[in-house]
This record gives sequence, structure tokens and C-alpha cells, in this order.
Amino acid sequence: MYADDDFSVFYLPTADLNQDGFEVIDEPSSQNDLWRRFHLSFEQVFLGGPSAIESDGTGDTTTPQEARLRSGTYDSPLYMKVSQKVRRLSEDRQFNGEPEWIEDDIYPDVEIEKAYVGRVRFYITNNASMDTLDDTGECPFDMGGNFIVNGSEKVLIAQERMAGDFLYVFAKAQPSAASHTAEITSVLGKGGRNKMSKMVIKKLLNGNANKGIRIRFPFASSAYAANVGMLCILHNVMRATLPYVRQNVPIMLIFRGLGILPDREIVKHVVYDVTDGEMTDLVQPSIEEGFAVQEQHIALDQIGRRGNVGLNAQDKRIKHAEDILARETLPHISTKADGHKSKAYFFGCMVHRLILAKLQRRDLDDRDHFGKKRLDLAGPLLANLFRLSFRKYTRDIYRHLQKNRAFEIGSAINKDAIEKGMRYSIATGDCGEQAKWMEAKAGVSQVLNRYTYASTLSHLRRTNTLIGHDGKIA
Repeated sequence: MYADDDFSVFYLPTADLNQDGFEVIDEPSSQNDLWRRFHLSFEQVFLGGPSAIESDGTGDTTTPQEARLRSGTYDSPLYMKVSQKVRRLSEDRQFNGEPEWIEDDIYPDVEIEKAYVGRVRFYITNNASMDTLDDTGECPFDMGGNFIVNGSEKVLIAQERMAGDFLYVFAKAQPSAASHTAEITSVLGKGGRNKMSKMVIKKLLNGNANKGIRIRFPFASSAYAANVGMLCILHNVMRATLPYVRQNVPIMLIFRGLGILPDREIVKHVVYDVTDGEMTDLVQPSIEEGFAVQEQHIALDQIGRRGNVGLNAQDKRIKHAEDILARETLPHISTKADGHKSKAYFFGCMVHRLILAKLQRRDLDDRDHFGKKRLDLAGPLLANLFRLSFRKYTRDIYRHLQKNRAFEIGSAINKDAIEKGMRYSIATGDCGEQAKWMEAKAGVSQVLNRYTYASTLSHLRRTNTLIGHDGKIA
């Protein structure tokens, strides 16, 4: 658990920021009221060797023993390749029907090969030879795997979590609005670039559990819509949660938003055998709940209405719903629009498993099954922490750009954003943003136990089941 290979998960995968480190910002300029487009690129990350900064500003290489004796921090400088390209809108405004962006005479292109962005804590290893360890004052039998912050040795405790990309079906304890739930946490990427998205399907005993869910009847009278609408949402409907959507969404809207329109095709995605009367009976209430919406664009509009972003225009709501279904929903299957068919099959499988559990044809999943547990070691924990700090780093640059003055990427870099974020988490033990301490993981960083050699090994191998500040198991 404290092997050196784990730390490489932090500084190797996070070194490539081409995918998430690119920003395009359109801003109106005060000069001649022209629009300018700022392309800010954050690319390769470089991690220097361990060093110490003296009081006069000079720096020199350091060792873990020197950091302990001087109550210092064993850390390294972090550099990043950044570039800035500014384009302004052409006076012709249009070129072949599209806006034409040309080079700006005021803002030249800037590229900094190694821009200093802060310092990060360095991981102690014992890969050196016996002579080198003796010269630096390190014990050859010390396993390493810890950090030194302000003279004290810190260790990152492995965090236990449920495995991603697994479908779990649980029964809800009564009284509850739902009898059973099927949930999955999709994990996109490996190591430090994980993107997680959770989806939950609920088998509701009472449709009124989620207030505000009402299906509009575009081609029916108001009296008919009111009467039939109340009947079709009362009992045994199934609804699912979507990322960035406030309310639970009927499963028929999701299927039709994914392009599966006929009721018979939806039933085939869920039941598999249409002659199975028990399963079709459980799907029937959901079919009745969604029968008023038969077109894909109407289903997308209904999903967009429930989104976190209040959009008045229908085309914007549809575009917002398309982005949620394509990029945020079940991202481990696909993050493109052409993956709707695969997502529809997987979503049908989730509903199928939920119905099997409801009919007691399949055992419920064990939340405590050891085979479906995973451990986040020092590498993934630091990678997630770096991602949060890097997000604040880009937000600070964006705020600097909003100010009405000449923009230059070198002066806009906040050299404390990444360093302070990582220093706070390792020093206090709360892995997360300082401003959102209630959402941070508590007890991740601890002072290394040095009472005996066995207690040190035990502490390095310790694992922690995550419990939030509110006392609930996360």
C-alpha cells in the first residue's frame, strides 16, 4: 500500500492536462467594442526535485532529515506549460456564414514553457542505495511512504469506497417512498483523472413522493389531463435521478430522450420476454405515466425543465438535456451523442435488475461485500486534491480576465492556489476545498506513529471507512 508506484498515479496521469486544461473565453473589449476570444492552454506539468527556500530567497536541494530538524516541509517546485492566444472578431463579421476570428494586434501570442505555479509536498521513498541513505541520515529499514510538513511526518490513510461501474440493487427500509433502488456510480478514466457520475432508479410505492412531477398533455383538454394525470402517477412508478437535474425523472422520458420511442421497444429493453406477465405488470404504471410524451424532442424538453439551470427557450432546454444524457449520464459507457443506443440497453438492464429484485427472483446486493470494495491510496487522493486546486487556479485566472485591464497570462497566474490547497489538506487532514470543509474527507492525513517499528508499519497499512462530518457513512 505504501509502494512508490502508487505515487506515480498522482504525478504521471495529472501531468497531461490537455483534455481538461483548455479554456476558451469570449469577452467584449472596451476598445472599439470588439469581441475578443482568449484561448488559454494549460499543458504539460513538470515536478522539480526536493528543495528548500532560504530566508534570502535562495534555494538549494534538501533531504528529509534536514526538513525534520529545521521544522520545514519536504516539497518540490511545480511548473506548467501555459500559452495564450487572443483572436478578435473580423470587421466583416462573417466568413462563409460563420464568424471569422483573426489575430489580434494588441495581444500577442504568449507561451511560457515552465511557468512556476507553486510547490507540492514530496513523497519519501527508500529506493536509494545503502550508502546514500547513510549519507542523508535515513534509516535503510524505513519503508518510507510519508510526507514531512512543518517538521512533522504525515501519512495519507487509504480510503475505502465502493467500486465504481457496478450495479447495486437494494431494498429500502420502510416507511419509505421507494421499495427498491438500483444505483450505479460511473467512473470515467483511471488514476487521478476520475470523473464520477451517479444514477439511481427508484421503484416508488407512491408517485406523490416527488412533488412537482407532472406530465403535460399537449393534445388533450385540461380536464382530461388533470384526471388521467392523477391516475397515472399514483402507484408503482419508476423514476431515476440524472446529474444536474433537480427532480426524479420518469424512466419513459429517459428512454425517449435516448431515442427509444415505441412503448413495445422500451418494454423489450426492460423485460426481455414480453410474455412475462409479472414483469410487464410492474412496467405498466411507468408506461402509463409517460404515454403523453411520444416524441424525443418533447422528452428532452421535459428533462431540461427539471434541470438546475433555468432556461426559458425550448431549444436551449433541449440542448441542455442532450448534453446531460450524452456527457454526464453513464459516462463509463460513452460521452458522445452516438452512444445513446448503448446507454438505452444498459439503462434497460438496470430497470430489469430492479424488477427482478422486486419479484424476489434475484438476491439483493450486499453493500458490505469485500469483493466490491476499493482502496484509494496516496496517488489517487493527491490526484483528486490536485484537480480541486487546479480548478480554483483556473477560476482565479478567469476572474483576472474579467477586470478591465490588459490581460497577460504570466501576471494572471495565482502561485498560491495549488500550493495552499494541498498544504491545507495535508496539514489538517481534511481532503477537499478549504471553503467547503463540510464536504471534505476527514481524517485522510494523520501524524505518523513512530512509537515502534511495528506501529509504523501498521499505521502505513491502515485503512479508513469514510464517514463525513455529519456522521453519515459516505
